[in-house]
Order: sequence, then structure tokens, then C-alpha cells
Amino acid sequence: MSLSSSHWLMDPKGLLSLNFLLLLSLAFEQSYATGKSMINCPTVGGQLGSSVLLPLTSEGINKSTNKSIHITVTMAKSAGSNRNNKLVSLDLPKEGSLRHLEDGYKFHLENLSLVILESKKKDEGWYYMTLEEQVSVQHFCLQLKLYDEDTENQRSGLHLLPHICVYGSLH
Repeated sequence: MSLSSSHWLMDPKGLLSLNFLLLLSLAFEQSYATGKSMINCPTVGGQLGSSVLLPLTSEGINKSTNKSIHITVTMAKSAGSNRNNKLVSLDLPKEGSLRHLEDGYKFHLENLSLVILESKKKDEGWYYMTLEEQVSVQHFCLQLKLYDEDTENQRSGLHLLPHICVYGSLH
């Protein structure tokens, strides 16, 4: 490559334009993203068929109920999904202002947790909670993975197969 053909690499205006385009594309991607997919979601395990408690808060979420707060809990089958199912919708501090609660779930206001009653395989997925205050919105998420009793026993090394051992010969 000759010096004249690589001259654009040393041109600060060319680099500035390229950097500006890169910055714009990153800004567009950030504004286009749902926000949910950018959060690191911890994984919670639960046993199929039993009740599973999902702690939908973190230390970073302010749980003060002296302000007007709207809480929404949704569930998606995959991380970053554009289509979520609404499970819970309620307003605080008004008690008894539960707008929406899907069957098979119980919401605990005192610790902002969701209980799945008699969990099923279809309950596996990503759970998102949104707390909306007057001018701020906070998000929290977690991923639920369910297992059956045999799978957990195998994973923990407790699964024992019956063995029949014959020593010596039978006469």
C-alpha cells in the first residue's frame, strides 16, 4: 500500500467522522435495547411441582412505600424477549390496589417477592420487576430454572442405582 492511499488513516477528520459514526451507532443500540437484556440476571433454582419463592429485589432497589410507586412483574421465555407476560401489576402505597395477578402466583408486598404455586416446566424463564416512582424507574430480574427430584439427586451425587453383585460361583 502506498503512502498516498493510506493517507486517510492519518487524517484526524476522517478518524473523527468514523468515531462519531461509531458513537452514534452505539447510542442507537443502547436506546433501542429493552434494558432488560442489559441487566445481569441471577439464576434461581426450584423443584418442579413445589412452590418457588422468587426474591425480586436487590439492595439497590429502594422499597420505601411512602411514595407513589407502580410495580409490574413480567415473565419471558428467553432473555431479551420482546414479548413478556404480565403476572403482577399494583400501585403503592394504596393497600389492596392489586390491579392484576395471574392465577398460580402470589405476590408478597412486604419483601417484594413472587411465589409460584405448584411450579411447572412452563414457569421456567426470566422474571422482570419494574418499580416506577415519580421520575425514576428501577429494574430487577432473575432467571428461574426448575428441576425434578431425580435430576437434582443426580446432580448432587445422591442418586443411587441398585446394584446386584455376585461373588464367587453358585453351586
